[in-house]
Amino acid sequence: MKSMFQPHRRISRIPFSLAILMMLAALVGGCRNKDVQGPAGTVSTGITGTVKTIDGLPIPGAAVTIGEQTVQSAANGTFTIPQVKLPKDRYIISCTKTGYFSQQRGETPPATGAAHVQFTLQVKTITHTLQADNGGLAGLPDGSGVELPAGGVVRADGSGYSGPVQMSLVHLDPTDPNFAQTIPGGDLQALRTDNSPVILYSYGMLQVEMESPGGEKLQLKQGKTSTLTMVIPDEQLATAPATIPLWHFDEAAGIWKEEGSATKTGNRYVGTVKHFSTWNCDDPKQRATIKGCVIPTPGCGGSGGAGVPGVMVSVGQTVVNTDEKGNYVANVPAGIPFEVSVEPRLNGGKGGVSQSFPGLAPLAVVTQDLSLPCAPAVTGRVTTCAGAPMGAFVSMYLDGENIGSAFTDENASFRLFAPKGKTVLVRAFDMTGNMAETTVKLPDNDAGKEIGPIRLCAATTHQETSFVIDGDGYSNRQWAMAGGAPTVSTGILDANSDETICVVVHNDNVLSLTFEGTAAGSYKMCVATLKLNNIMYTSETVNINVTRYGKVGEPIEGTFSGQFTRVGGGNVQIKNGKFGVMRIQG
Repeated sequence: MKSMFQPHRRISRIPFSLAILMMLAALVGGCRNKDVQGPAGTVSTGITGTVKTIDGLPIPGAAVTIGEQTVQSAANGTFTIPQVKLPKDRYIISCTKTGYFSQQRGETPPATGAAHVQFTLQVKTITHTLQADNGGLAGLPDGSGVELPAGGVVRADGSGYSGPVQMSLVHLDPTDPNFAQTIPGGDLQALRTDNSPVILYSYGMLQVEMESPGGEKLQLKQGKTSTLTMVIPDEQLATAPATIPLWHFDEAAGIWKEEGSATKTGNRYVGTVKHFSTWNCDDPKQRATIKGCVIPTPGCGGSGGAGVPGVMVSVGQTVVNTDEKGNYVANVPAGIPFEVSVEPRLNGGKGGVSQSFPGLAPLAVVTQDLSLPCAPAVTGRVTTCAGAPMGAFVSMYLDGENIGSAFTDENASFRLFAPKGKTVLVRAFDMTGNMAETTVKLPDNDAGKEIGPIRLCAATTHQETSFVIDGDGYSNRQWAMAGGAPTVSTGILDANSDETICVVVHNDNVLSLTFEGTAAGSYKMCVATLKLNNIMYTSETVNINVTRYGKVGEPIEGTFSGQFTRVGGGNVQIKNGKFGVMRIQG
């Protein structure tokens, strides 16, 4: 069977895959392993957490819900649920925000103290627009995609629909470094068709959502089917089964459910689905469990076997957080080799420890403590020129490589970790692209270094962003995103995919341009969004010419043009576009 999508170089599923960051909490208490499967019942505890984008930016105003309780994330992306009763074995918590794919996570409550949950939301963009009556193919550049049948779309209430269908399509690649942070459910727990529980080993996922231009949820019509094609990563091709079950994520239950199968055709899985959701090509396995405590290396601080709370521990294809005693627990698919690690990029520069395991026997329970290497802390505050505290994004570089990043806390303070005896560069950025930097020589011991305030002063000028807009009520109008400092004027590089996104926000108007490249040059068929006077326009065919691609702290400049489509109908032509942003990351 020939695939309906032509092969392309596999790229990242979305722009910017920078590190999702967490500050390590103070060392408190001692390690105490909890029962993996506690008795039936509930526990009362609090839940704290953060909501961030895949590149580590905080998401304010996200709705975090568990049971009947809903709270909103604060300006720095944090949230707190003071007290809630949770099932002892597993609870489901969800997070939603307009413009992002929602995320649900299945978590094991801690034996003592508050639970901590990290949400990493992916930006939801319109990747394809098809006509319901005609149907068509919606394919991603890597070759994954879905086929929409002609006349096969209905509204959520089952009534017929025949207008434009706006599709948001994302391929989640299990070999992507951020896969574990973005997958629905988080822990890959699933139910087979006979309701037997399993743990999944993933060969890839495809998120598919459909809406009308007015925002109505759309779904496949009963009796209609869609062909789904999913690229198998090169690293997994040799072990990929010839036939594999298909699984969809049940958001209400917070678990994957088996429905149908897919067949391996070359380097792709091809299957048929009856509705759109997040679909998963996964190999079901019995459960095995690994648990342990994250402790500092002797001499690094702490005492009496004290564990380190708030550490993100990567376990196979999942990620879990240590509780306030430093404990972690994770289920893994039996028989599949895996690695347990603490990655510096996820933990503010601290980590660098890993342990590989062969496939565990079904129902086996293995204990593995992790000893964090010593690392001196670099601490400081970010202030305005006048000395007032200000929020900022702080990154640390060693020999030109980003080794840790964090947002300042409510006191404008930050803490990062670096190798002892090394000289690092610390840079602080605001969202307008202003930057200040300082060089820090770390001591040869683990004492750490307080570097005092970094004064972040406003730039006197900003790069020009302007364009001519024609159509949909505009008649060759010159539009300049200028007049005072823009709210945001930044460029971020995703080193995993070589995608660059440039964003300018001014007086509630927003322009974003995404191109796959890291240098000056011409880029065709690029993705862009434009929000003017509260009306959103999108495009997948913008031409971008990058005339300058600076280093971090320097401008990215260029020109752009192309046709944009208004959400709800209507086109505009953008001509003579110029953009300029400050590169703050990548």
